[in-house]
Amino acid sequence: GHRWADDPWAVSLSGVELTGIASGPDRWGASAPAIALTSTAPATDAATTDTRFTKGSDDSYLRRVSFRTPVAPWSLRFDFDELIDQLPEDDLVGAANRHESKFRSARASVSRRMSDGTRLELTHERIRKHKTVLPVHDALHQELWAQRTSLAWRGETPVGRLQAAVFVNGADVEWDRARKLEIAREGVQVELAGRDDGLELGARVMAWRLDDDGTGTAEWAGDDAGPVSSGGQEAAMTALRPLRVGGLRVVPTGILRWHRQAGWNHSASLDLQAADSDRMRLTLQHGGRSPRSDELYTAARVTGAGIEAVLLPQHELGWESLDRAALSWRAGLLGNELVIDGAVRRLRDGIGWRPLAGETVTGRWANEVELDGWNVDLKLRRAGRCAGWARVEGIVSARGHDVKAGTPIALPPERSAVLNVFWEKHWFHEDGILELGYILEHRGGMGDPWLPGDDVRLPSVTLHHVIVGFRLVGVDLGYELHNLTNRRVPVSAGSLSPGQVNRWRMHWTFRH
Repeated sequence: GHRWADDPWAVSLSGVELTGIASGPDRWGASAPAIALTSTAPATDAATTDTRFTKGSDDSYLRRVSFRTPVAPWSLRFDFDELIDQLPEDDLVGAANRHESKFRSARASVSRRMSDGTRLELTHERIRKHKTVLPVHDALHQELWAQRTSLAWRGETPVGRLQAAVFVNGADVEWDRARKLEIAREGVQVELAGRDDGLELGARVMAWRLDDDGTGTAEWAGDDAGPVSSGGQEAAMTALRPLRVGGLRVVPTGILRWHRQAGWNHSASLDLQAADSDRMRLTLQHGGRSPRSDELYTAARVTGAGIEAVLLPQHELGWESLDRAALSWRAGLLGNELVIDGAVRRLRDGIGWRPLAGETVTGRWANEVELDGWNVDLKLRRAGRCAGWARVEGIVSARGHDVKAGTPIALPPERSAVLNVFWEKHWFHEDGILELGYILEHRGGMGDPWLPGDDVRLPSVTLHHVIVGFRLVGVDLGYELHNLTNRRVPVSAGSLSPGQVNRWRMHWTFRH
């Protein structure tokens, strides 16, 4: 992807549910943390409309509508998101400046279900995002327009379940109403899952192109200033086969990948766990990512704490090499659910920032990062009756890294923790539910996530939030008070987090 065009904040959450968070290899060889968002299933007997409205401080609000027709040979779906987020005045960027973010998306899809279970679905989505005052980029305005279209076919074949999709995505990014970048991506993806835990195969072919007019880069980008127009192709083939070896379920995966600029690469993983239990799981992986299109062709600047870093592209970047081993263990302990996740990793040829000769501000991307790291996550959950129904969950994470060579960007904090405490009281034969909640978030000190290296440190922060909610049949009303202590801390060297935030929430679902 591209760091600007594939902004994670430009993802619509209307009509989808969070179904999983994982860190490890996916079927295409990626190893970054992944968030799974699954479309909400339609009702079988009636059309469903799901509406959500949240009112925050000042003029901030969120409006979200999701409509589904019932299960039928022809099905329609429409999702709409609108968000306006205004943050308090930020002393780090001047009292006259104020962060503001506006996001709007609309997604429509139509699907045809055949009598034999085969399904064809066409989806189109349009996104508009606007931001003001971006101190990290030394910019006052950022505009993003994106559109995504896909056609997917799913059905059973004599050898297994087949899924095939064609997609066309595009995005335009504009800075300060001057510099404009356009990126487009189109491709085909096919997946075949054999019957009865049989062989699973996948193939993906994608082409992309990038056009950057380079306005304003002449002052700081040197020979990399000016317009850029380029493109590339990528392909991947994957195969996995679940096996039973003794009392173990073993899933070996092999992946062959090609990138026009980086060349060929192979990836493999091995997943082991008990055949009749998910209590313990061991994952071994060898892989690594390919360079992003912005690392190959886009010159950028980031600033903070009086420091400026110029990130120049490198056209000859190669694949990273990552070896990772992860172990997950879960068990019951005195009525509690205990989960321990741990991983060690070895990164070589990692993509990081290398200052030019005689320079401390200007540098270029390079395959020079050598890093050894580890992480341990401890999760403890308990639920039971306490004059109602109570749920408590605590998550404590510890991480460590040893940078042996190169200059990485955006290393995570070494310590973090989350505590969730929720209590419910049910009335009216379960038709009315009162909910009280308390959330504690702690993030340890860390390096600035935008600047190369670890020289600029952000302080640790602990935040407290409370939630009060009441649910009736089809209606959920709530009040959220975020950051009880009204503490404002740097989220980067150039901007502060908001202080105390009030949010009123209404969620209404009805069938018709």
